[in-house]
Amino acid sequence: MSYTADDLDDGLEYQIDSSEEVDGVEIRSEDSEDDDLVKTEEEPTSKKRRKTNDKLKEKKRIKMEQDMDAKRKVPLLDSTELSHYFTSLLLKHNQDSTQLDYFKKQDFVDGSNYKLKRNLDNFKDFTDKYNKGLTIILSISRVRVGDLFKSLGPKSKSIKVGKGYEGKVREDTKYIIGTVERILSLNFKAEHNIKSIILDATYQDQKSHSVLDEPKLTQLLKGYEGTKIILY
Repeated sequence: MSYTADDLDDGLEYQIDSSEEVDGVEIRSEDSEDDDLVKTEEEPTSKKRRKTNDKLKEKKRIKMEQDMDAKRKVPLLDSTELSHYFTSLLLKHNQDSTQLDYFKKQDFVDGSNYKLKRNLDNFKDFTDKYNKGLTIILSISRVRVGDLFKSLGPKSKSIKVGKGYEGKVREDTKYIIGTVERILSLNFKAEHNIKSIILDATYQDQKSHSVLDEPKLTQLLKGYEGTKIILY
């Protein structure tokens, strides 16, 4: 015979455990088992999602590194290869372009034989060897323009064009340094005989952008048709 706490009128309080036990083994409710099953199913799904995200991040990282490496190699191309590369940029950003607008190998000065590392320290050496006279230097940002200006030195007869800079071309000016947008806004060709354009193409900013990523670059270059293009 079994008794409940109410059946024993002995003045004592009893605590009854509602969970059943058989031979010391706790009998768990169905709800508890269902909860464990849900957790078991959720854990593999969560891990799978994390693995998928990690794979996507890795693919993006690899793609970014490949793009950066490809852009670094552009200045090392010969004139024929450069004409193909810049024609592809032209078609990408100017879909109404025709075959008459395509770049030709004669548009470029082959700088692929330059063996020194293309950094700020060697920029003056490069420009001294490859410039053809009054030269426009194009870079990605105002900050980089300032860096290039400093690297050329105080006796380089160079000027910076942009916000806060005078940008007045003198008779002895040798280099005009600016961004694509700024140079586009100023019509130097109308008043000056621009002999060459140097692209600061090796440098990439923190977002891996270079002057080659500027959408209006080919538009600017076509505006100076006949001017030699040189890539640093």
